[in-house]
Amino acid sequence: INYELGYRMMDDRTFASVVLFMNDYDNLLGADFASSGGLGTGDQFNGGEARARGIEVAFSSRQSMTDKIWIPIEFQYTYTDARFNHSFDSDFDAWGQVEDGDRLPYIASHVWSITSGFRSGNWGLTGSGSFMGEMRIAAGQGPVTDSGVINDRLILSINVHYALTPDTDLSLGIHNLTDRVYAVATRPAGWRPGAPRNMVLALEARF
Repeated sequence: INYELGYRMMDDRTFASVVLFMNDYDNLLGADFASSGGLGTGDQFNGGEARARGIEVAFSSRQSMTDKIWIPIEFQYTYTDARFNHSFDSDFDAWGQVEDGDRLPYIASHVWSITSGFRSGNWGLTGSGSFMGEMRIAAGQGPVTDSGVINDRLILSINVHYALTPDTDLSLGIHNLTDRVYAVATRPAGWRPGAPRNMVLALEARF
């Protein structure tokens, strides 16, 4: 059962929302799929009672500096506290021996992103930062060693945009601007790195 309670505000230039959420599971189901970092056996594992709760905040605005220049601002933040509500032993590697109150693995408590820049006529330049807090690689609670956690990371990106026509856009994006080296998972065969610095040139046409 998923519960949500929130507030939303919107006008011509500004959008803001705050949402409290709780996802209450009678029997959390885990599955060994290659797409989620498993071996791809398709085996399913019962996790019993679990609960994830937290808050989501979103804000976006467009501020005019002059008649021809305006600044877009977007911000999103999510706090999540996800825990098992009972003790059990599991053959699923990411769960293992679980105690009541253990945090679920691979769920960061803090995630946020911010994007801003400027636009003038056909041109636009935006920069963004995306942060993900540390994540456990197995169920647990209390202090954790470096070998049992995926460290937090902040990834910076930049995008240059030019409108060739009202229906055609040309853009150049550089992602992971600082070439940050970071891990995203430890399954199924050891530590897996995130994407290095990369450039994407795109042409978009709308019909």
